[in-house]
Amino acid sequence: METKNQARAQCDRIEELNRMDTAVYKHFFQKFDEMVENFGVEKMKKEVEKLKSMNKQVSEKCFDKPVVNKELANMFGFWWPENSHGTKVPMVQKRMLSNKLCRSLARSEVRFYNYLWKKFKSKIEDKKVSV
Repeated sequence: METKNQARAQCDRIEELNRMDTAVYKHFFQKFDEMVENFGVEKMKKEVEKLKSMNKQVSEKCFDKPVVNKELANMFGFWWPENSHGTKVPMVQKRMLSNKLCRSLARSEVRFYNYLWKKFKSKIEDKKVSV
């Protein structure tokens, strides 16, 4: 069984090996703490609860209970974890497949990026034509 001293020594070694990452993390962690302090800790807690509530509402509206169906997810271009041996992932409800928000929330990062890129390019091309 690992002792607290061994665990601390291991953490110290990891921090030493990742000195730059650790420095960046600590800097932005401190910056975030300062921003929360300036914003107000209690106010931030309320905002976090509001966000959690909104996420829950959207999830209930858009998604069915999680399932193990990688083929269905791939067919619709939804996110699915690599090497997901039995991982359950929420699927968009059939009645919500036409809802852009629900479909966008379920897209993989790559497919969502490609969707946004295609949209951006079409806007740029439209501006070139109208000039």
